[in-house]
Amino acid sequence: NLLVGMKDGYVPDLTKPFLNFVAGVKIEAPLFDGYRNKYQRAEVYANIKMLEDRKRDLQEFIKAEVLQAVNELQSNKKTLEMSRMNIKLAEKAVDFAKAKYEAGTVTNLDLLIAEEAKTDADNLQLRALYKCVLSEYTLMRAIGNTIVY
Repeated sequence: NLLVGMKDGYVPDLTKPFLNFVAGVKIEAPLFDGYRNKYQRAEVYANIKMLEDRKRDLQEFIKAEVLQAVNELQSNKKTLEMSRMNIKLAEKAVDFAKAKYEAGTVTNLDLLIAEEAKTDADNLQLRALYKCVLSEYTLMRAIGNTIVY
């Protein structure tokens, strides 16, 4: 650094200007940095390992979510098949109850109970179908497909 200027006010001539200058030299040389580079590298490696672990965790989470969605879909499809068989059985029970009612061997209450069982079987099939469609959408979302409504 070099600064040059004029200044007055020195004794004995207080009004006479004198040339005034300042010169300086600054040198920076790190002798010891407190192992800063070593610890910064260790921090970078720790961050890399953390990100790799996070990636592995996300992959496992996605895999588990997809497997759960597949298992849920398979389970709901089996439930749907069972509900279809229950409807067939309930229809046969209603037909059988109608035939017995027409023959006079059962009361109308027995016929109503059989028809109510058929209605319950229909409702269960609708619930199973709803769950099946919902699980298909869950699987599509889990594998990353966009869902179009």
